[in-house]
Amino acid sequence: MGRARDYIGRFESAAARAAREGGYDGYIGGHIHKAAIASRDGVLYCNTGDWVGHCTALIEDNGGYLHLVHWSDHARLDASDAGPAGNGRTTGRLPPELAWLYATTTAAIR
Repeated sequence: MGRARDYIGRFESAAARAAREGGYDGYIGGHIHKAAIASRDGVLYCNTGDWVGHCTALIEDNGGYLHLVHWSDHARLDASDAGPAGNGRTTGRLPPELAWLYATTTAAIR
């Protein structure tokens, strides 16, 4: 397990570095099975995780906010609370039509 964790950490750092060096605000990717929305090395790092093993996905609401959702929590009616995102912006809430999703993390992408 330690080698996998090291690989994921190196991947996240490399993705964030490539985004920063390319002049991008962040990175959005997937397929490494570790879902995340975080500020990493000065850029927004977003990873969808995977749908098959962990049932995670990223969605963007009408306000331009990304939400990390876990399908396994679909019975919960909680939405993410407004609060500071990693980049100092405030986060949004899931719109009512998506209230069945449980957002664990939210970040503004505009």
